[in-house]
Amino acid sequence: QFVMAKGAATDPTFSMTDGLIRNSTTGEKNDDPDFPHTQDKGGAVYLEAGTFTMTGGEIRNCSSDAGGAIYIKGQGNTRFTMSGGKISECISNTSGGAVHLENGSVYLNGGEISNNLAKNGNGGGLCILGGNLYMHGTSNTFTTIKNNAAFRGKGGGLYVTSTGEDVAINILNGHIKANSSEKVGGGVCIDMEGNSKTA
Repeated sequence: QFVMAKGAATDPTFSMTDGLIRNSTTGEKNDDPDFPHTQDKGGAVYLEAGTFTMTGGEIRNCSSDAGGAIYIKGQGNTRFTMSGGKISECISNTSGGAVHLENGSVYLNGGEISNNLAKNGNGGGLCILGGNLYMHGTSNTFTTIKNNAAFRGKGGGLYVTSTGEDVAINILNGHIKANSSEKVGGGVCIDMEGNSKTA
């Protein structure tokens, strides 16, 4: 588990260009005693400050209480940018099978998010509770979000709501396909009912 915490004089940066992060399991219910983790959330990466850039490689078969692969609870300048690589077969006990965002920004310009699962919550692929999601790319380079599932929740591919933070969603390019949820929004669920915030 890569932990990028706030408080340092300089914000941390992590660039993944190749390689494989796999089988990292965090959380009270499933922590590996041989490899203890400092955070229960974010099976592979816990991002509280700084920048994580993924241009290649794969994060696979990781799990946590929230954000099976990546958990982001940062500040306005905290950022995850994905322009290549793959996040697959990750599981969250609650929400965000692959990525869970509470504040900060996610930029998806390429790569694949596939076959991830939110077991008891929302957003099989991504769960956005606050912050910004930009899904751009070009006709030749775009992100594919496919075959993800929210087993007992909403938004198989993407779930968006607000828990007090502003939310901005900007999707200009990419594929969201073959995702599923038990409740509503097999592909995308924008859940702002009773919420004064707008998406």
